Amino acid sequence: MYRYNQNIIEDGIMPKRIFKIIIVIVVALINILCATLSYANKDDTDQGTCIYMLDSEGLLVIEGEGWITESAKLDELKDDVKQLVICEGIIGIREGIFDHFQYLEKVYLPSTITEIRRFAFDYCAIEEIIIPE
Repeated sequence: MYRYNQNIIEDGIMPKRIFKIIIVIVVALINILCATLSYANKDDTDQGTCIYMLDSEGLLVIEGEGWITESAKLDELKDDVKQLVICEGIIGIREGIFDHFQYLEKVYLPSTITEIRRFAFDYCAIEEIIIPE
């Protein structure tokens, strides 16, 4: 019995089977992970209509409905914004939307905000956030 097992291992039969099983398990786990991530990314964050207005003193006012999603427009303003006012009707702020707004010191949030994604205000100089009761 001992010799038979030793031959299987020496001939490489056992490691090939184990390798195939491991590959099948890894592929299955990757498929599960990808399905989970694609489901997690299906949300309504692409739904939103916003108007951006920046005055000469660095006050950015965002009006509209839904989510704040248009980071390309906001990226152009990041060095000029000192205060941010998000008006009623906005329900969410997408991930990383205001990151690197290095001069942003004050943020006013509306009562309609239900979700702020991670890193939404990453690398900002925020000193005060005002949230209505």
